[in-house]
This record gives sequence, structure tokens and C-alpha cells, in this order.
Amino acid sequence: MGFTLIEMLVVLTIIGLLAAVAIGAMPKSGGHVQRQKLAAKLSRAIVDARAEAALSGRPVSVDPGRMGLTEEGLTASVSPDGKARLLFYPDGSTSGGVIAIDGKSAWQLDWLSGALHGVR
Repeated sequence: MGFTLIEMLVVLTIIGLLAAVAIGAMPKSGGHVQRQKLAAKLSRAIVDARAEAALSGRPVSVDPGRMGLTEEGLTASVSPDGKARLLFYPDGSTSGGVIAIDGKSAWQLDWLSGALHGVR
């Protein structure tokens, strides 16, 4: 007993479709992981700056543009108005703004409370 040409073609077609679906479901690149690393780095810097401002009694700045994972091509920036850095004041307030990673909004920093909110 053997397989007919039609049966073999049907099996190969099914295998090809399954392979295409599996490849499509795989992550496109490591970019997502690198974005998460940069986001974690920024989040730590913001928490540290807020704490330092409260403890020292003087403003502390964070420049997200200098914290990028440049070898991966990721950069962070603060907008609107093209502000280069965030300022944290001893009373808990900040200069505020939207922090973007590679041009995509990631967080909204509330200027009054200093709270960090995710942007979807």
C-alpha cells in the first residue's frame, strides 16, 4: 500500500499552513524585550529621582534621552514641547509630560502629584 500523489499533496499543504501559522505567531524581533528593559530602566530612574528630591530638598532632573539602549536603536524622550528632561521637586510635583520610547507614548507623568500613568 502506498500513498497517492493527491494524499501527499494534501498532507504537505496542511503542514505548510501549520508552519505559516506558527511562524506568524512567533515574535518578530527582540524589540519588545528591549522596550521592556528601557521601560524598567526609566521607571527605576524616576522612582530614584523622586526619592532623592524629597530627601535632599532640592530639584532633581532625569534625562530620558540619555538612558536609551542605543545599541538596540531605542531612545526615550519627553514631550510635548520637546523638553529634554524631567524635573522632580521636593514637594512631590514634577515638570510633567509624556514619556515616549521610540516615538510611541509609554507614560504620562502627572505634574502635580508626580504619579506615573501608563498610556495605551
